[in-house]
Formats: sequence, structure tokens, C-alpha cells
Amino acid sequence: MHFSFTIDNGSLRDTADVALLDRMMGGDLPFAWGHHGPTPAGLPVPTPEDMAAYVDPEARITRSFEIVVGSQIIAEGSGYIIQIWLTSGWLMIRVAADSPGLARSIGTAAVARLPAPPEEAAHDPSEVRLRVWCSGGTGARTTWATAVAPSWEEARANYPIATADSLGALVEARPDCGGRLGGSLILFHGPPGVGKTSAVRSLAREWAGWCDFETITDPERLFGDPEYLVSVVDGEQPGGGSGGGISAGNGGAASGGTEPSGGPSGRRFRCLVLEDADNYLHAEVGGREAAISRLLNTADGLVGNDRLLVLLTMNTPAHRLNPAILRPGRMFASIAFEHFGQVEARRWFGRSADVPVGGISLAQMLHQRGDLCQITSSTVADVAGYL
Repeated sequence: MHFSFTIDNGSLRDTADVALLDRMMGGDLPFAWGHHGPTPAGLPVPTPEDMAAYVDPEARITRSFEIVVGSQIIAEGSGYIIQIWLTSGWLMIRVAADSPGLARSIGTAAVARLPAPPEEAAHDPSEVRLRVWCSGGTGARTTWATAVAPSWEEARANYPIATADSLGALVEARPDCGGRLGGSLILFHGPPGVGKTSAVRSLAREWAGWCDFETITDPERLFGDPEYLVSVVDGEQPGGGSGGGISAGNGGAASGGTEPSGGPSGRRFRCLVLEDADNYLHAEVGGREAAISRLLNTADGLVGNDRLLVLLTMNTPAHRLNPAILRPGRMFASIAFEHFGQVEARRWFGRSADVPVGGISLAQMLHQRGDLCQITSSTVADVAGYL
């Protein structure tokens, strides 16, 4: 049989391919074996010198081809020729031999010599992956952030007993067999410095097995822009595609592991975190009705879904919110974060503490104990020195 090869634009890669195909088409090595597929994640880009280790020591490398993303070699041995094309993400091995058994054994031996994937670093459970949303000039944009989060067992002592008991019940909550919780809204409210953000981080860590946490950097824009809101609720990936049931999980699919099951159907819950909600959700603030309406639709209206939670933090009491937000079936949890009283503060310090009459915040106690570094300066003016 007559045959010919055409090499386009002087391609060096095509030239290397011809070296193997010529021997097979010529008839002296008529039996072929092949393997191709993705390589393990994390493998470095190989050079031809690296790839010499993947063939039998007695084989002779006759051709090599190297580009930025990978390398290709041709090697010949007794009764066979082998081609290996390897990049940081893709592998192809082709063998032509004088018998099917030899082609198969040479090929499988080459696969066995390939480097093992690098060992994955042990996942640090204190690191929580968060998806971060913002609105850009071309629509919704997302990125990823890592937050350090204590376990609830470690964090519990940082809250007064009443707050800690409510938070503990929330930490233990899980979707029921129907895939629903007792509402879609979660509210953390209390004065600044009482540990609301720290509680969000611990909750994200404790719920990592079934719920992905996402934070909105511009919530006032979210409820003022319907297109942005729909993108976030849908979990839309930048550039198109839906991410509803994203795999951010800590050590889950985003890091190469198996995504934990999120319920009977295997879909994960999502929790949107909107901090400092005071500015746009107070019942007495005029002109906020549209924002409240869109929040309610996000939580449990036609726009929302049964696996989307919304966690709000605010510095003022919950009773200042629109009553429609607080009704049963919509509000899953409303937790008041309070100051430590004198008795609980002294128990936290393990000694006498300087506690104001109105109580003391967690941030103030950490500062008193020396856990927070703060640099300040002050100026003392001379009396009657300057007017």
C-alpha cells in the first residue's frame, strides 16, 4: 500500500508523529497500543531530559520536541517504537511494535513509570473558603478568599451564656429530610465588637460539610440592581454558566476532593452573608421598601430557592426591622449578641476585671487582656499656652 504524510507549516510536532507512523504504516511494526488522558493535578511541566526516565533504559531516544507547555519524545527499542507526549495537564502514549503483546507491555510499563501526583497538603480545618461577590462594570464578579475560623468549641467561651446557647443550637442545625430548614433568613444583631463576624466564620467552618458561604461586598448595590441580584441568587459564574451548588467547600470539590453531600439530592446549600445591614433594612428609613421586598423574594419568594440562606449582621436591635422580615417561616434564626456582664466577664478573664456598668464587649476584653495590638498617640496642650 502506498501512503504519504503531509506536514503543515513545517510543524516539528508533526515531524515527530511521522517517525512513529512511518514505522507502523511501513509494516515492520504493524501493531499499535495507545493511551491518553489528563495527568494528575500538580505535575510540573516536563523537559525531554525528564521524560527519558519514562522509557526502558535500553531504549534509544531518537527525537524530542519541547514547547512551553510540555514535551514529546520518540524512543526505539528492540521490536518497538514509543512516542510520549506529556504536558502539565495532558498525556498521550503511542506504541508501534512487532506484536500486540509487546506493544501492550511497553505502553503499560511507560504509564507505570510516570510520576505520581504530588501529595496534597493536609487540609487545615481552621481555614474557610469564601466566595466573594461584587458588582463590576460588566456585571457580577466573583473571587475567592480564605478566612481563619475557630471551631465552635474554641469560640463558645467568647460569648455570654444566652448568646452562646443560641449560637450552639444554630451550629448544630442541619437540613431535615425534606431539604428545608425552618426559614431562610439568619440575623445576627448587637452592638459593635461583640463577635458577630467571628461567629459567622465559626458557623462557616462547622457547616462546611453541607453549606458554602459567600459574602456580598456591596449589599446596597445588590438590592438596588435586579440583574446583579439574579446573578447572585443563581450562583452564576463569570462568563456564563450556573454555579448553583458551587463547590467551595473546605477541602471539598474546589480543592480537588469529593464534594460533600448537601442533602437528599446531593446539592449543597449556599449562605449569602450581608454584613452591616442597618443602612438599608431599617423599617423607619424612607425609600428602602424596594430593598426589603427584594430581600424577601431572595429569601423565600419566587426568586429564591430552597437551598439558599441569607445571613444578615447588624448593630441595632432586630425589632427595628420591617415586621415582614421577622415573621415565622421566613426568619430561621435571630440571635442577639450582647455585652458580657460583670460576673461572666470575670469568669472569662479568670480574675477581677474592669467592667463598666453597662457591660463590656468581646473586643474590649481582648484589648484589656493584651490580645489586640493597638497603636495610639495623644497630645497634651499647655494650659493657656495658645488660644
